[in-house]
Amino acid sequence: MEIRSNHTSHRHAYRPPKLARWFFCLAAAAALAACPGSAWAGTQAATPPTAPYSKPIPPYAKWGKLAVQQAQRCYPRAQVVDYLHLGRSEQGHGRAEEAFRLWLREGKQEWGVVVRLQFNVQTEALLRVRCERVP
Repeated sequence: MEIRSNHTSHRHAYRPPKLARWFFCLAAAAALAACPGSAWAGTQAATPPTAPYSKPIPPYAKWGKLAVQQAQRCYPRAQVVDYLHLGRSEQGHGRAEEAFRLWLREGKQEWGVVVRLQFNVQTEALLRVRCERVP
């Protein structure tokens, strides 16, 4: 079906409204979810599968949260703006150290902090925490 616009002489193909297109997509997703061999099988129609596209949680995530908490203890009025995992180093005798560089902001002032967390590799018990301000 073609319609003719009043202000131009060009012919345009009929295009359903956005809401109708959305309902069509929703119906198609529901149909795919019902197919047992589909990648969408078992998912809800309105939410596409995210597992193949989600990033895995890095092994240092637990230590990153502790580093942020430690920085907030050292600088309670500052906000953590960003952080970077600097790496892990094996210390020997079953110990390892995770290092993080955090960027803090208090008012208009910003600065960096390096937080080093030393822990037992087998028990994951925290042994030592160092918080160093860097310019």
